[in-house]
Amino acid sequence: MKNKAVRRSLQILSVGLTLLTFVFAYGYGRTLLADVDFTQLNAVWLVLSGVGFILFYGCFSFHWAKIARLIDATASPLQPLAFCASQPYKYLPTSIFTFSFRAKYAKELGMSVKNSSYAQLLENINILASGIFVAATGALLYVHILSGVLLMVFVLFLSLIIWRQKFVWRAPYFKRIIPIYKMIPVIGIMILAWLCGGLAFWAANAALGFSPDVRLAIAANAAGYVASILAFFAPGGIGVREWVLATFSIASMPILLWRMITFIGDVVIGFSAIVVIKRVK
Repeated sequence: MKNKAVRRSLQILSVGLTLLTFVFAYGYGRTLLADVDFTQLNAVWLVLSGVGFILFYGCFSFHWAKIARLIDATASPLQPLAFCASQPYKYLPTSIFTFSFRAKYAKELGMSVKNSSYAQLLENINILASGIFVAATGALLYVHILSGVLLMVFVLFLSLIIWRQKFVWRAPYFKRIIPIYKMIPVIGIMILAWLCGGLAFWAANAALGFSPDVRLAIAANAAGYVASILAFFAPGGIGVREWVLATFSIASMPILLWRMITFIGDVVIGFSAIVVIKRVK
């Protein structure tokens, strides 16, 4: 009886948080739509930006699925849905909600909470490490091409050494052996994701008639996302990502448009994934 009451309470909490996310999405979405001047938009570049964001999102979800398979070989091939389904909840007050709802939907697709929590830890390490690398490389290529090339060569050689030596790390807290060398191709997926996201961000600028350097756009987008992830208590990184993008001398209107594209993508793709999970589980 007690366990049933706890489950019921958790279900009510889940529904309440979902409704709260809907309310926030509606209010924030209306604000974004009011702030963007659609009369200046180039439809072709806008569509290309949207396609780029979908590829960006797809790489992230595929990355999650690969991490899940490293931790649990029996993880469902539908695990990318768990990533998508958790994204609307990042607009709630802290990142805890994204973490917990990822575990919830991963469990509904057959993955234990313990395994999904461990996978999320590795996922975030990968996202942050690859994001910092792409941001640093893009910025260096913009400022001094040779420095950027040297950084890429160094990371490539380091990756080859880790791969050839089959480097592993024994994590005492989790009592697991982490095959670091198996993370190399997975990190490659994230680097591809940052490139897709950066090009989509550049296309959002082009849709409004702006043309920042492509290297700078890729670096700015990666840095903005990394900062928003580290800003634990900023809902969806709102304000943080925009501030970082502005420090790269990106105009304010493209920043708003990019936020609108990513926000709509998070909400529409996320809640669509939730519906699919409910139907297939």
